[in-house]
This record gives sequence, structure tokens and C-alpha cells, in this order.
Amino acid sequence: MIAVDENATGNGGSAWSWRSFTSGTNTGMYNYSSTTNYSVTNPGTADARTGSISQIQLEINTSYRIDPGSVSRLLATNSSRSDVLSIRNTSASNLSITNVTDGAAWLSYSPSFPITVTPSTSYDLDIVLDASSLAAGTYTTNLVLTTSAGTISVPVSLRVISSTLPMNPRHIAQWEPAQGAIIRYPLGIPDDMIYDLWQFNDELFVVVASGTLATAQAYFQNTIGIPPADVTWITAPTDSYWIRDYGPISIYHGTGATRQLGIIDFGYNRTGRTNDNAVNAAICAALDIDYFYIDMSLTGGNILTDGMHREFADEWVYLQNDYDAATGNGTGSAVDPYNYQYTPTEFLDLVQLFRGDVTNGGFYTWPDPTNEYIRHIDCWAKLLSQDTVLIADGGTNNTALDEIAAEWANIISATGQPYTVIRVNCPDDQPYTNSYILNGRVYMPFMGTTAADQAALAVYQNAMPGYTVEGYLSRTGAAWVSTDAVHCRIHTIYELEDEDPLPIELSSFTATISADNLVNLTWVTQTETGVLGFYVLRNSTGELGTATTISELIEATNTSTQQTYCFKDSEVFDEGTYYYWLQNSDLDGTVAFHGPISILYAPTGNQTPGIPLVTELHPIYPNPFNPSAQIPFSLAENGNVSFEIFNSRGQLIRSILVGDKNPGYHNADWDGLDSNGQTCSTGVYHIRMKVGSSSYFRKAVLLK
Repeated sequence: MIAVDENATGNGGSAWSWRSFTSGTNTGMYNYSSTTNYSVTNPGTADARTGSISQIQLEINTSYRIDPGSVSRLLATNSSRSDVLSIRNTSASNLSITNVTDGAAWLSYSPSFPITVTPSTSYDLDIVLDASSLAAGTYTTNLVLTTSAGTISVPVSLRVISSTLPMNPRHIAQWEPAQGAIIRYPLGIPDDMIYDLWQFNDELFVVVASGTLATAQAYFQNTIGIPPADVTWITAPTDSYWIRDYGPISIYHGTGATRQLGIIDFGYNRTGRTNDNAVNAAICAALDIDYFYIDMSLTGGNILTDGMHREFADEWVYLQNDYDAATGNGTGSAVDPYNYQYTPTEFLDLVQLFRGDVTNGGFYTWPDPTNEYIRHIDCWAKLLSQDTVLIADGGTNNTALDEIAAEWANIISATGQPYTVIRVNCPDDQPYTNSYILNGRVYMPFMGTTAADQAALAVYQNAMPGYTVEGYLSRTGAAWVSTDAVHCRIHTIYELEDEDPLPIELSSFTATISADNLVNLTWVTQTETGVLGFYVLRNSTGELGTATTISELIEATNTSTQQTYCFKDSEVFDEGTYYYWLQNSDLDGTVAFHGPISILYAPTGNQTPGIPLVTELHPIYPNPFNPSAQIPFSLAENGNVSFEIFNSRGQLIRSILVGDKNPGYHNADWDGLDSNGQTCSTGVYHIRMKVGSSSYFRKAVLLK
């Protein structure tokens, strides 16, 4: 039997008769779903293993397995990190570990010996790598375990860096509030787009060489119609207009409620573009922004983030740091002058030091599905929000894109729900996913094909209610192409300070008694960030400690727009005063309480002022649902109501006509069937309520 292992150490103890090894440091084993090394117990898929086999070793010991077979981590000076070494007993008798030794003061562990590992069980050895007294450099040792099956030697490597690091960094999502866009002159985007970037934002930043500054200012004044005094000019030479690729990686960092904008510079992976490679330092100097440098080769177009510690990329983001043919991109220094040769764990350690800890393994990479040289994820995917991603559909590589879309739909987003995957039709490989989001507007490429352009525009409009979406034809002489469109040529300067948002901004929490003598609890949120959901608690006194939880989890929507929630307490029967609390539970485990509010319950009716009705589509329940979903809504005035239900591709699959309804609270039902009476498949569905000329949106998950 041949099995693939993640290291080149030849570590003994495998239960396999034969093991195959990739040379170097496991780069061919790293794929979208893992943030740790693969092992023989988790070998990954054939498509994910791209490294060539360079050695085969015969194993003669079949009594145990070690995972991982080697440990390699990257730390900053004066920091430490824990890791786990798992020893699995694959024999029929007990495995005894009598001692552990190593030759390094920076490696520690604290087991009590002897340790007995019974058959078919594992023992996890906790180890700590401590760089508190180490200078920058690479340190190695062997962790030697003395066992009843013989000596086990595990190589341990620690790479220490002395770079200036941000404190508590958070990688900023594209849709977050920004000062404005930054572009480069000579220009790569059309004049009408430049005008809109200036018109609809506080600032417009332009990088221009000092020798062409006067020419640029005259062009902005006389041709585009933008006064030069309204532009922030950053004088620096450049080699290209692809500022998304060599421009800032933006973070917020610091402690307390207010954190500062920081820019992370990096090695631009294009040989010869030395001017582009120096632009980030020039931006920081001109705008007085904190500057950090990460020893990493990359391009900005190959990183997407949700702003909540999840990142997505083509696997090139890792491979391009090593130009060895067996372990890295294999294309040589002509396109990648950096040869850091990080292991996967070292790479992820470095990412987290500069851009923030990833959430629950939230660093995802895929092999390039387009077979293009550029290997940028924004050529085929676009994050539209914390829980929605747009992926290209159609074209020459649709099978690979379909597979990625299916995988992405199973990733849990920051809202606690799987991602909604929206597809945009790109039959001729149009770059419709390569759009740019800034302060409530979406700037997307138009290719001059009216039907396809308008269809792509409609996809964005349906997926991003509340945003203004505009399409733009390319600049003469700088055509949009499948590997290079809007976002490749524009970047963002975010607000200088990040006020840590409260997870929930609650504007009201009220109780009323309905005509059928039920207690209606209503709360309105203005914004929600990282909220799992809500529980309602009740007591006959004002003591929270003895209150009873009377609701199931009411899932939050995690939007920046106003949301109204309702809960009916149907289990109050005796006259008296009742007290209610609202508990909001956050995704990070934080719990907060609002209230109490009180109400006098009496058969004669409501003893507290009512709240005005609003026209609103309330959260769908249950959610996820199977087989049917309730669709609650309220009307402030008489209205003709209908519902449209769309699948994740934006296709209309069902219409429900409700008809004229009076003001008040109402409910509709969807039985989970499409317009042909067929049962809908598992997935995310978008529900649009139409009342007159107004539309309201909610999402529901059908889970079988």
C-alpha cells in the first residue's frame, strides 16, 4: 500500500507498509479545507496533492503513528505558541511512553511518565515553543520519545522573526467604511468611473510620479472635470496601474475601543517592478499611516477577507513564496524573486501575526480553476458580504468553478450560517466578479455585450439590496479582460480609526398585549455584528437570576440595516406583572442581557402604550427549515402583498400571491416546493416580499 505523508523526514512508526514523501515542506499537500498538515489519517484528495514523490521508504514498525511527523512553527521574538503531537497506538497491545527528551531550551512539555496508550487510542503530547529569549533565526531540535516500541524521533523547527508587528490586527473587508479610492496615474480606468469615485466619496487618492504631476492635474481639471485641489496626490514613481496587486493590505490594530489603520507591505511577486514595490511605504509616509512589512511574496488580487478573520485565496498565495519546482510554484525567480520556503504551518503563523488570527481554521485556498497565469481569486470569486460570495458561472472552466461553489456553500460564515453562493453568468469568461465595492456602491465592468452586461448587473442588484450598482466600459487602450478588470486597478484607503462596533445596537425592546391576550415582545436593532441570536427570558419578579428562558434561539441577521424581531409569549395565563429580558448571544461566546421591561397582564387588554406598526419582512422561521417555512410580515397600512423565492443562482423558482392585507401582523407559508410542484433541494433561498413598489428581503436555508 502506498500512502502520502506530509513531511520529508522519514519518521518511523507508521501503520502503513510503505509511505511516499514529497520533497521539501509539504506544499503539494495543502488545500482549501485545512490549516494544518495532512497526515496518513487525513491524506486529503488526489487533486489536492500536487507535489511529486521524491522518495519511498519502507516502514518496519507498525505499532504506532505520529501526527504530525514533524513540527515547524514561526514566531515573533518574545512570544510563544503551543502545539500538539498525537501518538496513536495501532498495535494490539499497550504502548508505554517512558520518557521524552530534547536538546533545546525553547521547547518544553510537562507529561507525567510513564504514559500508557491502549490499543486503538491516542495520546496528545502538549508542547510549547518559546521564543522569548531567542534572536531572529531558525532553530531545530529533535523531540525524542522513549517507548516500549522503540525510540521515536520527531524533528522540531522554530523560525523566529524580529519584525515590528501590529497589535491585535484585523484584516479589513472591502465593504467597510473608507475615506476613498486610490488609483495610479497614468490611468487604467475610465474617466466616468474616476469621476464617480471622486463624487461619491470624501477623498480620491492618486499616486503619480513627480515629473508628471502637472500633466495629471491638468487632465483631471480639463478632461475629467475634477479640481486638482480636491484630490490627494501621492508623489511616487510606479511601473503599472495594477495598484490592487501591489497596493496596501489594510488592517486595524491596537487595543481598546479605538484602533488605528495600518498598512501591511509585502514583496510584490513581479520581478523588475521595483517602483510598484515601494508604493506602500510612500502611501504610509504621505498619509501618516502605520507601516508594517511582512516577509511574504504575494499580490493583493489573490486575497479576499470577510473582515471577521476569514481569508480566501488561490493556493498560489502559499506556493509563490517558494520557487522550487517540487515544493513551490516551480516557475523560477522570473515571476517570483522571493524564496522563503515556508512550511504550511509557518505560513499560517505569519499570516496570523500580521493580519489576525483566523477563525476556526478560516483560511481557505483552492487550485486555480481558470488555468490562467495570473492565479488571482478575484478573477473568479468576489465576497459581497460576510455571508455571501459571488462566483463565476459558465465559460471554459465551469466544472472546476461548480466544484468550488459547492465546497464554498458548506463553509460556515461569520453569521453562523453557511455561505450563500451567488453565480454570475460569464459565458465568454467575462470578468464580472472583478468588481470594486466602496461605501455603498459597486463598480463593475461592462464588456459592451448588452444582454450579458445587464444580466450581470441584475445579479449584483439582487444580491446586494441597498447598494448602487453601476457598470462601466473600459478605458480606451486598457480593455477589461478575464484576468484584469476593475478591482485590479483600484484600491482603498480606509478610515483612519476603527471604532469597535458593539455586537448589537438595540433601539427598542417593548411588550404589548394582543387582541387574543398574548404578550407580544418586539425589539428593533439598528446594527448587528457577530451575533448568533437571541433568547427571551421571563419572570414574575425583576430578578434576572431566577428568570426562565421561554424561547428557542431566534437567529440574528447580522446586517447593518434596521431589523425588527417579534416573539409571542403564549404561556402567560394568570393576571399580574411580568418581567422580560432579551439575551443576545454572540458568535465568540459573549452573552449580554437587555431589560427588564415589564407589562401588566390582564384580561381587559393592554396596559402599556403600543408601538407603531412598520412594514417589514420579519425573520423566517424555522431557519433552517424542512419541509416548510413560515414567513412573518407586518404592514403599516393596507397593501397588496406577494412573495418571490429565488435560488442561490438568482433564478425565480416560486411566486406566492397573498393579495390585499390590512395593517397588522401576518404570516405566509412556503411549503418548500417550486412552481412545478417539485421539492426544492438543500440550499440557501432568497425571499422577496413585494408591497406596492417596495421590496423587502430575507434568506432561508432548506436543510434536509
